[in-house]
Order: sequence, then C-alpha cells, then structure tokens
Amino acid sequence: MLLTVATGWAQPDQSGAASQSSMTGAGPGSAAVPAAGIAGSVVSGITYVRAGALATALGDVVTAAGGVLTWRGAEVVATFFLGAADALVRRSQDGGADDSALSAPPLLTTAGDQNDPSDWLLPLDAVQLLGVTATPLAGQVFLGLPTGVLLAVVIGTEEAAGPTATFDPEDGTEVTTVAGVPALRFFLDDDLSLLLLDLDLAPLAFPDLTVVIDAAAARAGGDQALLALVTSLRQREWSTSLVFAQDALSLEVRSPYRFHLYLGAEAGVAPDAPVAGVILLPPTFSLYKPIAVSWGGQTATVTFRR
Repeated sequence: MLLTVATGWAQPDQSGAASQSSMTGAGPGSAAVPAAGIAGSVVSGITYVRAGALATALGDVVTAAGGVLTWRGAEVVATFFLGAADALVRRSQDGGADDSALSAPPLLTTAGDQNDPSDWLLPLDAVQLLGVTATPLAGQVFLGLPTGVLLAVVIGTEEAAGPTATFDPEDGTEVTTVAGVPALRFFLDDDLSLLLLDLDLAPLAFPDLTVVIDAAAARAGGDQALLALVTSLRQREWSTSLVFAQDALSLEVRSPYRFHLYLGAEAGVAPDAPVAGVILLPPTFSLYKPIAVSWGGQTATVTFRR
C-alpha cells in the first residue's frame, strides 16, 4: 500500500502560528471556536499536523537533516524519523531517551524537503509527546498548548504525495527507510513492531544511540550485524526467533544465540520498556544482496545495504 497525503495548505490567515483568532484559556466545548489555527492533513484516516507551524506556536526549536527531525522544547527533546513509526523522547526529569511507538510515520508535504522542518507532517500521537493535547470535537481536532492557547487543526482540500514505503497489510511487513537507511519492519496483532536495519548504518537513523551502537559494533567482530528494535503499544510477550535465508544459506537466531539484547528483556515488551538488540549473521551472508527474513509467521525480503 502506498501512502498518499491530503495536505492542509494554510490560507494567508492560517499560517500555522498562533493567530489572533486563536482562543486562550478556552476548551473545545466553549461557545466560541477558533476560526484558524494549525494547518493539517489527513492520511488514511490519521490526522497530521505541520511540524514547523506547531514549533512556532510553541516557541520551540526544531531542526531537520537527513530524514531526522529534532525537536527541542522547554521540557522535552524528541527525535522523529521520516517514514518510521518510532520516536526517541527525552524529558528534562529523565536520564535517558525512551523509544516511543507512533500510530503512523512522519511524512512530508508534496515536493517537501526533508531538511526543512516546515515540510514535515507529524501524527497526533507524536504531537502529544511534546506536551500538546489533542481533542476531537464535531469532526475537528483541537490542539491545547501548555500555555492554555487552543488551536484548531485546519484540514485543506489539496492533495499531496508524501514519502512512500512498501507495506503489505495482509503480510504485516514493511520495507522502508529510516533517515535514508534501508530497514525492514514487521507488525503483529496491530500493537507489536520489530524493526531491523544494518548496525553499521544505525547511527544515521538513531543518532542518540550512537554510543550504544558503537559498543555493540565493536563486539560484532567479522559477523554481519543487524540492529533489532522491538516496540509495543501494550505489555506483551514477543518471540526472539528469526530465520534468515540467502541463496543456499539458512540460519535461525534466538536469544541468546546470535541475538544479544542490550535493552529490555526477552520475557516481554511494553510501551515504556522497548527492546533493543544486535543480531549477528555469519560473514557468508551479504547485506548487499536480498535476504529473506521470517518472524512471527511472516516473511519479507530486504537488502540492508546498497
């Protein structure tokens, strides 16, 4: 399934920044309703918000480069990845970053530049990670800012195409890229996700994890190493067994055999307890050639390195 974006282009008085027609200290149930607000889009029933416009309204600093959007607010620092339904979030009172699963991946507007924050579109659950509330009312979504300002998400009528990924809903697999790095994602039961990508390229996709990734790579030796990230929307069990096949080669890995966990546990995964590990394939496997990967009864083919 190819994603298609219906973009909400703002009119001249709908610039995305908090306008004079926005309300302060009012709730969605008030008699008066904002006439303008943040430009938004709807993709397959999911509401998106323009990142640059929201950052302006919040007074936050946001930068984008190489398919990675970094958000710096007063209480939170968040990293979003183009085309990937995962985010890294670090709050001021926490010591480290948490991996948060999103309902949908961030997208770009038509002909958008991945290095321009104003061209990024974030789903509502990503917006809520930034301390913004989202309330649907009478077919419209209202955003509540920490300052008490209430803004309406203004959905336009023009259509635009966002970045695409090959997703098979029947198979539950997606061959995509994370910050330009080839990746394979599995989905199970609508709440469990496993992401695989080349460990050597992982710092490009997850710069906040560079220290951990470098340490894991140093222990890989001559093996071909893959980074595995497991996230879930609820606490549940997950399988550490994966099968890799290439030409006449076939190998099953299962923690702790050739699958070493650096974060989380094989006993279970939860929204606040993601799992990160490294899978080691023998040097006879090539990451430059297609590899068939099987997990949870599903199989997909991916080339991890181009």
